[in-house]
Amino acid sequence: MSNIPNSAMPKAKQHDADTTPKASTKKQADHAETLTDRATAAAEAATAAVKANPKTALAIGATLVAGIAAAIVGPSALAKAKESPAKGKKPAAKPKAR
Repeated sequence: MSNIPNSAMPKAKQHDADTTPKASTKKQADHAETLTDRATAAAEAATAAVKANPKTALAIGATLVAGIAAAIVGPSALAKAKESPAKGKKPAAKPKAR
């Protein structure tokens, strides 16, 4: 703790009224605690499922990685395809009007 007198730092006085939790703050703290408990329970359930079915967990993980990669690479690949036709291929012929 510092030995600086309050007269040197008048704005550094303690405010006892501000230390009591407000109703909304307590409600938010309870809500955060509930969410933390739910997340912990979900993580424990997922860990138990992985331990019980390691091959399935590996397949799910690979699927997630592939999905993420497709989400990242897909739009850029489509944008490149729209910019210019592929090398060695002619642009698609427009249908003739009848």
